[in-house]
Amino acid sequence: MKKILLVIMPTQLAACMSFSDKPFRSTRNSIEQQVPNIRLEKEFAISLGNSMLSFLDVVSLNEADISELDHVQVAVYNLEPGGRK
Repeated sequence: MKKILLVIMPTQLAACMSFSDKPFRSTRNSIEQQVPNIRLEKEFAISLGNSMLSFLDVVSLNEADISELDHVQVAVYNLEPGGRK
């Protein structure tokens, strides 16, 4: 039973997250157009939905009160010299 829970829990948590930078692509493209001698390469992106935030709120014993947030999106880019080819 413990093994099943250890498999199910990370799967459920991962299902609540996205690792795509799709919402930030228009902003990234706009920055690259305004400064043509740089290139932004995605290092990391994550999007957390309300269900994941509610879970984190329960784990933190409602101290942070983050379940009121609808969703959180974060993207980290590496700034590299040279424009798009």
